[in-house]
Amino acid sequence: MFGHVDAGVMHIRPAINMRRKSERKKIRIITEEVVKLVHSYGGVLWGEHGRGLRSEFGPEIFGEVIWEQMCNIKNAFDPHNQFNPGKVAVPNRTFSLSTLETTTRGEYDERTPELVTLSNATRCDGNGECQSISTSDSMCPTYRATDDPSQSPRGRAEVLRRWLQRIEQTPSRKNASFIKKLFNSGNEDDFNHEVKHILDGCIACKACATECPMQIDIPAMRSQFYAFYFTRYLRPMRDTVWL
Repeated sequence: MFGHVDAGVMHIRPAINMRRKSERKKIRIITEEVVKLVHSYGGVLWGEHGRGLRSEFGPEIFGEVIWEQMCNIKNAFDPHNQFNPGKVAVPNRTFSLSTLETTTRGEYDERTPELVTLSNATRCDGNGECQSISTSDSMCPTYRATDDPSQSPRGRAEVLRRWLQRIEQTPSRKNASFIKKLFNSGNEDDFNHEVKHILDGCIACKACATECPMQIDIPAMRSQFYAFYFTRYLRPMRDTVWL
């Protein structure tokens, strides 16, 4: 459990490894039990971040009377089900609601190499705590300075996730020859360079590792990425100069 618990609002995130099919099957089992528990207390099951996966439980949660009124409102303003189709309500019974059987990011993550540290990028659930504008939060200095989403732990984790999806196997730790590194470094369209550029802005303050609910440790992942990156590309001259 994480997040605020004020006014009876409880944020929970089951510890499920979404990379594994056997674990993903638990989603429906857990959700159905949670719906029963919440309903027994007169509560409401809700979901954040616009996925709409709890929509199929609407009739059970709200009751048929309220549910029908919600569908009537949907029909009045969106009769063709064009806005957020399948989420919250439907204009009529010919349309279906979103279900728990939708494709998840975990299914894509399952195809990526499982690297001890870098794979933690897939744990980011997009809660956005790192992009808070509260002055009492210390995460993330580079995002606050630039106001650039890619310079937040969430942005960097997403870029690393995309990088993992692009590589077909675990990157080699064997150093390429100087000529090969020189050739690779000159390829400006290489996505690896874009990833490095985004990670270069991290000042390794470790605020993300302690304040993020999912403990997304960008400095640790950046170090492992650099270890792979510099087996293929030349290091900047400043890295080899002792002052």
